[in-house]
Amino acid sequence: MAISFFTSPRLILEAEELVFSYVNGLSVRELTGNGPYCIPAPEIEGIMQVACSHLCPEDEVLRCYFQQFTLPGANGAATCLARLLIFTFSDWTQDDPEAVAQSILDGWKAMSSCHFTFTDISAFCLSSAPWESRDPVPFANGLAQLAMPMQLKERLLETLSDFGSHLEVLMGCLLPVANSLSHTLIPWAQKAEPLRRQWMLQMEALSPNQFVSQVLRANVPWEIQGVDAAIVYFVPGWLLPGVNQQNQHLKLLIGADRMPQRTCAEELEPWEYLAFRLLGNPARFQMLRALKQTPMTSREMAKNLELHLGAVSRDVSNMQDAGLLNIEFYNGRRRYSVNEQSLQILARHILDLCQESGEQT
Repeated sequence: MAISFFTSPRLILEAEELVFSYVNGLSVRELTGNGPYCIPAPEIEGIMQVACSHLCPEDEVLRCYFQQFTLPGANGAATCLARLLIFTFSDWTQDDPEAVAQSILDGWKAMSSCHFTFTDISAFCLSSAPWESRDPVPFANGLAQLAMPMQLKERLLETLSDFGSHLEVLMGCLLPVANSLSHTLIPWAQKAEPLRRQWMLQMEALSPNQFVSQVLRANVPWEIQGVDAAIVYFVPGWLLPGVNQQNQHLKLLIGADRMPQRTCAEELEPWEYLAFRLLGNPARFQMLRALKQTPMTSREMAKNLELHLGAVSRDVSNMQDAGLLNIEFYNGRRRYSVNEQSLQILARHILDLCQESGEQT
């Protein structure tokens, strides 16, 4: 497997997260974690004061791109227009921030030149799929059907209708911040080198598709040819996978507070405790049974099982965090299926308890 694990910070991504926090007055503690490779909150406070000194949080233009919106049915996950544009369309493997900015425009041009529809939204990106039907492409390429606040939806529609102009304004805000971070984050990237090596070792120990299945709990319908990975510092608790279907590469952003999973342990992992708790809910168990038969999107599950879409989206997010579900990327759509390996691990724990009980009697 060809692995490109970048040592330098992804400056545009980090700049967006820093400005997002700055504009919305969020605590800098949300940008850090407890791990040894996280930037301490006082350090982040100082970095923010310097990098964002030219910005005014009350500026209407700035707030247009960075105002926080909570997504319904996503466990309180929040996003903003700038984050969606950058994480959806950028080629963050570029080192130069201006090259990343150009890649955002190129990414949108490539998508908009084809018949496509938006299929899903998460805190970090918009998912899309080719529109292969003979029917007309849905209004606003399906954007109108996604679960998000109306104000965010209106801003996305306006931005996509004049993408180049909006991107120029957005990059005018972000590029100075990215340039400021270019020196500030280097020592932290050097400090995180052991974390990068640990993830590299885990990637090298598995085939690409095994890594996706066993570590990321996702499935792709083709053979992965390589991995592009980087550590991110201002979203330290996140693990953000994506796929590039053009070169069949996995794209993986790893938060500085995310350690590789242990391959074996006598005690249960945190996700295993969460999984056992989630299995006690009848609706979630019903969803697992349905997904055992056929992979589905959240919307398909809500319709087929006659459940509320917001509740389904929330439960799917929780079950994915608990390792009970895989994500399948199919024609740009995120479909969910049962993670058989996780169920087998949980079943073994139950059998071990039964054996221990039998030995005592």
